[in-house]
Amino acid sequence: MILHKLVAINAKNLEKQKRKNFPPESKKSLILMCFYHFCKFYLNPFQKRGEENKIFLFFKRKKMVSLLENTWCAALKTQIQLKTGCFLKEKKAAQKVGVEVKVWANVKKIQPPFILGKILNYDSIFNALKNLESAPHTDFLEESALHLAKVLFRQHPLVEVFWVKMEKIEIYQGSATPSIELFLTRKEWENLN
Repeated sequence: MILHKLVAINAKNLEKQKRKNFPPESKKSLILMCFYHFCKFYLNPFQKRGEENKIFLFFKRKKMVSLLENTWCAALKTQIQLKTGCFLKEKKAAQKVGVEVKVWANVKKIQPPFILGKILNYDSIFNALKNLESAPHTDFLEESALHLAKVLFRQHPLVEVFWVKMEKIEIYQGSATPSIELFLTRKEWENLN
């Protein structure tokens, strides 16, 4: 009964909401929207604070999966010596930073598919990472991550999505590993610049 009412309410309010999260092309998106509102307004009061984010994570993951459908992914994982950090100890010398990079390109744009290496070139990704070692000191890893995104989006015109993870391996002597991640689409990168 509640779900039927929600369908009726959402059908009336579709114009107002403009369906920012769900495209208007199918009934499936209407059902998902109803389920989303049902979880948000009816189940939310009965959930613990830590659990209520699971509903929203479900929709975020769904959006991410559709974004990465039918794509090639080239990945590279390495360690570099990076001059980064705002602590006095970090400013004295470069420190070991673990870096993992992934770039995605649409399958249809790479024809024939076995020339993938020419488009998502591992050497250029590795060289971009190594060039960070000669860069001047930065206080935050975020600056290095954004610089890497800039270089890779410019060098690889067919790359549509970029992801990087950077970890400070040595700062807490193995008792903890602080890290940052950046997941960025070409469209969002162009909006930033």
